[in-house]
Amino acid sequence: MDWRRLARRLTLLGELREEPDLVQRAARAGGPGAAAGGGRRASGRAGVIAGHVSLSAGQWATLALIVLVGSIPFSFLGLLIGQLVDAQAAQPIQAVTLMLTTFGGGLFFPMSTLPTAVQTVGRALPSYRMSQLGQEAIAGQALSAEHMVALAGAVTALGVVVLAAWRRPAAGLWWRSPR
Repeated sequence: MDWRRLARRLTLLGELREEPDLVQRAARAGGPGAAAGGGRRASGRAGVIAGHVSLSAGQWATLALIVLVGSIPFSFLGLLIGQLVDAQAAQPIQAVTLMLTTFGGGLFFPMSTLPTAVQTVGRALPSYRMSQLGQEAIAGQALSAEHMVALAGAVTALGVVVLAAWRRPAAGLWWRSPR
């Protein structure tokens, strides 16, 4: 990380204590990588500092566990992409996959506003299940067995696919970028 970007982030976090309306600026300063996990930590700190978010220790622990387990399918998806395509093609494919899972999973817009076909597919995505579990944890509700089983199913299914792709004969990549 460039030292200027780090200084900018630290400055924004310092300003958050004095001006709560800068939460949006701090979130934008995280850049595109913030959505992959770093942003969740920064959002949690910003929520506690500026938004007076108060969750019990159990809720924080549950959220941490949801983020940990919920990131496994995405890790498997990254491994699968890395096994099937070369390095040049992996990054754009990963970016498109991330956007499809976040939009399709209802993270940017409520599921009710999406077309019916997108809702049907979106409810099967691990991003939707992880989001629902997180909302239940924050609300202090019992975690839904349906969402936990679906997330475990996504972990298992993607794990099997990654293992199958890893064990296949070294016939080369499915896609190579033109050089």
